[in-house]
Amino acid sequence: MKIVAYDRQIFACQTHGGISRYFSDLAAEFVSGTDYIIKPRWGFRMHRNIYLRSIESNLIYIEPSISIPSRWMFCKSRTSSFKEADLVHSTFYHGQPYTLRKKKLVSTVFDMIPECYPPLLNRRVHGNKYEWLKASDMIVSISDHTTNQLLDIYPQFVDKVKRIHLSSSLQELQEMTLPGLGSRFWLFVGKRGGYKNFEMLLHALSRVKSCKPPLLLCFGGGNFTRREMKLIADLGLVELVETLPAIVTNDRLLKTLYIHAEALLVPSQNEGFSLPLVEALHCNTPVVASSNAVHLEVGERFCRFPGKDNSSTWAEFLRSIITNPLDRLDKVLGETSLEEYRSYYSIKRVCTEHQAVYTSVL
Repeated sequence: MKIVAYDRQIFACQTHGGISRYFSDLAAEFVSGTDYIIKPRWGFRMHRNIYLRSIESNLIYIEPSISIPSRWMFCKSRTSSFKEADLVHSTFYHGQPYTLRKKKLVSTVFDMIPECYPPLLNRRVHGNKYEWLKASDMIVSISDHTTNQLLDIYPQFVDKVKRIHLSSSLQELQEMTLPGLGSRFWLFVGKRGGYKNFEMLLHALSRVKSCKPPLLLCFGGGNFTRREMKLIADLGLVELVETLPAIVTNDRLLKTLYIHAEALLVPSQNEGFSLPLVEALHCNTPVVASSNAVHLEVGERFCRFPGKDNSSTWAEFLRSIITNPLDRLDKVLGETSLEEYRSYYSIKRVCTEHQAVYTSVL
C-alpha cells in the first residue's frame, strides 16, 4: 500500500468547483474501491470545501460565512504534514513548490489559458506554475488540448506528462424533487466572465427573444455582476435570464437541473477540459457547444456545434431548437455507445490511471 497526500491549496480557497471536486472524488474512490493500492491522506486539518466536508469528518470545516485572512486562502500545507506519505499530489500551484526529501511530487495542469492569453494571467494565482511543474516528478494534464498547449510552451516536460481525462460523479447522486420545475429552460453552468463568452450568448438570446425561447438558467457562477445586470436589462432579457445564488447550489440540485434542462449551453472560447460536457453526458442532457479544440476532443460525437463563435450564428441555431428541441443523448448515441462514454468518463477509470502515474514514480 502506497500513501499519497493531497495538500490544502485548493481546499483552502475553493468552497466548490471542478478542481476541488476532482481531488475529493479521487480520494473518495481510493478509499471505497477495492482494486487500488493507493491510500489517500490529507496534508492539512482546516478547509472550507463542501465536497470534502461530505466525505471526511476528521477535518475541520470552516463555514464560508466566517471571515478568514486572505493569506490563509493561498497557504500551502506544512511539509511536516506529509511525514507518512510516499508521494505528494499538489492541488494547485501557489507559492514555491515543496522541498521534499525522499518523497515524490505530482502536479496537475488544469489549463494553459493564462499562459496562452497573457491578459488573463493572474500572477498571484498562476505565476509559479512553471516552478511547480519543473519540481514535479510527473505532471497530469487533463486533456490532449491542454497537453499540447503545455508542451508548446515547455517542451522540456514531454517525458513526464500524462494525459488523464476527468470524470463526473453526478451519476452517483439522487435527483431532487423540485415542485414547479416543469417550465422550459436552457442551462448554463459555471463561471461566466471573459473567455466563458456569456455576453455573446446574451446577445444571441436577445436576437430570438421574440420567438419565446426557454428561460436561460445559470448555475454555479454566483450572482450577476453589475455589468451583467445592465447588459441583461439593456437587451430586454430580464424575464429570460436567471441565476441561482451560490448559497443554494449543490450537486444534487445540479443533477436535477441537467435532467430537466432542454439543453446545456457552453459557448466558451477556450477550456482546459470543460467538465459540464461530461456532467451532461451522465445526465442524458443535449449539449450545444462552441467548436473549440477541447469541446471537439471531449464531445465531438454527442455535442451540437452551431458553427462560428458569434451571436448571429448562435442565434440562428437557438431559433431552430426553440420549436424543435434537441433529442436526449441516448437517442443521439444509442444506449450502448452512451454507456461506453459514461464508463470512460467515470471516476474508476480516472483513479486507475492516477494509480498508474503514482506507481510509475515510486
